[in-house]
Amino acid sequence: MDQIEWLNEDRRLTIGTSGGVFQCYGTDDDLTLTPFNFTIAKVSAWASDSTALPAKIGNNLLYIQQNGRKVRELAFDKLQDQYSAADLTLRSEDISETGIIATAYQDQPYSVLWCLRNDGRLAGLTYVDLLQMRAWHRHTIGGSHTDATYGSQAKVESIAVIPRGTHDQLWMIVKRDIDGGVKRYIEFMERYFVASEVVPSDAHFVDSGLEEPPSRTSASTSVLGLDHLEGESVAILADAAVQPNRTVSSGAITLQTAATNFRIGFGYNSDIETLPMVAATSQGTSVGNRKRIHRFTVRLLESLSFKFGTNANDLDAATIAYLESLGLNFGVNISDLTEAVFRTASDNIGSALAFFTGEKTYQVGDQFNTITQLFLRQDQPYPFSVTLLAIDYQTNE
Repeated sequence: MDQIEWLNEDRRLTIGTSGGVFQCYGTDDDLTLTPFNFTIAKVSAWASDSTALPAKIGNNLLYIQQNGRKVRELAFDKLQDQYSAADLTLRSEDISETGIIATAYQDQPYSVLWCLRNDGRLAGLTYVDLLQMRAWHRHTIGGSHTDATYGSQAKVESIAVIPRGTHDQLWMIVKRDIDGGVKRYIEFMERYFVASEVVPSDAHFVDSGLEEPPSRTSASTSVLGLDHLEGESVAILADAAVQPNRTVSSGAITLQTAATNFRIGFGYNSDIETLPMVAATSQGTSVGNRKRIHRFTVRLLESLSFKFGTNANDLDAATIAYLESLGLNFGVNISDLTEAVFRTASDNIGSALAFFTGEKTYQVGDQFNTITQLFLRQDQPYPFSVTLLAIDYQTNE
C-alpha cells in the first residue's frame, strides 16, 4: 500500500503518496465524489516527499520528489492529453543539495516558492508560468552557527508565509551562535525595496536587523537595543548612508556619524556569476577557445554600490580548490574586485547618494581565458536590482 504524504484540493483531489501522485474524482463527466461514484487515477509515477508540502501555483502543482532533491511541476499537457511532472531542478541540480525539507509559497509580489534545505540554507524559485520563468536563487542568512555536518552559516529551521496588506511575508526560525550560546530568533524577510513606497533611509538589507524609525527628534551616535546581537560585527545603514561596521558591546554601538534613522544587523553578500561566455563561430562554437571580456553594461533599478571582477586565469581543479580554501571563490580573486563608482563631481561630499536607476558601463581589464565569466557582488546594505546585463567580449577562433 502506498502511504499518503499530503492532499491538495482542486476540481480534483490530488494525493501525494510514497508510490506516486494520484487524483481522486467522481467520473470524467461528473467530478462529484460519492461513496459509490469515485475514480482514483495515477498521474505521476514520481513519489512524493514525506516532509515538504506541495504548492498550488495557478493551475499547476509543485511538489518535492521523494528524497528531497527534485522539485516536480505537475501540469496538464493538452497535446498529450495527460499530466506531466517536469523536473524543475534539472538545470540547477546543485540548488537542492543536502535535500529540501520544507516549502512555503510567497505569491506577492514576485511569485517565489521558498525551499528550506537540510543545511539551513534557503533556495528560492521565482515561478511565472505565463512567461515560462523558472529562476532559482540561493540564500544564506547572515550570522553563524557551527556544526560538524553543515558548516558555520546560520541555520534556518522552519519557514512560513503570512499575507500582509500589500505583500506576502516570509517568516522563519533562525539558529545562530550568539554571545557564547545557541540562540533561536523568529524573523521575517523585509519587503522588496520599491522607491514609490519606501524611502531610501528605510531600505532594509541587513539580517536580524534593528530598525530605528524616523520618530527620533534629534540625531545621535548612540544606538541601544542590540542585545540580540551581543558580540557580533554589524553592518550599518544610517540616514540612507553606509557607515563602518561596529561590534556590539553591552547591547549598544556608537556610530561614526550621528543619524536619526538606522538599519543595523548582519551584513551579507549578494553575488551574481554569469555562465561561461559561449558564442557561435565559423568553426561551430567558442567552447574551449580563449576569450576576454572588454566591458559590460548593467541596467539597474533603484540600486547603489557593487563590485565586479572576472576569472583571473585558466585554473585547474587543484588550484581552484586551493583558492577556495583561502576564501577565493568562483575562480575570481574576491579581494581584488573593482568597485563601481556612482558618486560624481557634482555630488556633495558627506551626503548620501540617491539610489540609481539606469545603465552603467564599465571597462574590464581581463586576460584571455578558455572559461570567461563576469562576477558581481553587493556587500553593502543597499538594494541591488539588476534588470539587464550585456557583456562585450572577444573570442579567438
